[in-house]
Amino acid sequence: HTRYIGDWSSDVCSSDLAEAVWSEVGDTARDLGNPWPVTWSVRTTGTRLEEALRGTTTAGDAAISEAVATLVEAVEYERYAPAGRTAAGDLAAPAAVLLTAMNEVAPRTTRWRARLLAPSLMRRRGRTVAAEDDRLAPTSS
Repeated sequence: HTRYIGDWSSDVCSSDLAEAVWSEVGDTARDLGNPWPVTWSVRTTGTRLEEALRGTTTAGDAAISEAVATLVEAVEYERYAPAGRTAAGDLAAPAAVLLTAMNEVAPRTTRWRARLLAPSLMRRRGRTVAAEDDRLAPTSS
């Protein structure tokens, strides 16, 4: 289900590019069984993703940290910058780092299940992403 990285620029208005890339990273995370609650802020989600991938991929911690920081900054800029301004920069490279890293650390059976029966593509009617994410969020005791 993962899109070719270059596809975003042709499908999405430049003012929505960061959101589209962030959404793809989130869908991939969910498909691979990782939490991605919409109730978390972009920054919190990025931090949790970085923590989950730290020390586990061939990309290296610095590349993971840089990729997360780049995407988080771009999404926050798109959401909160004055109208008419867009985030500058290439988002395909940091997205590729994160998508590759998430696939690299997932067990083979999980990767195959994500490819063949991606939850992000097979959501039940009437069930919202928020409802799915809330069941994945850690509960406080």
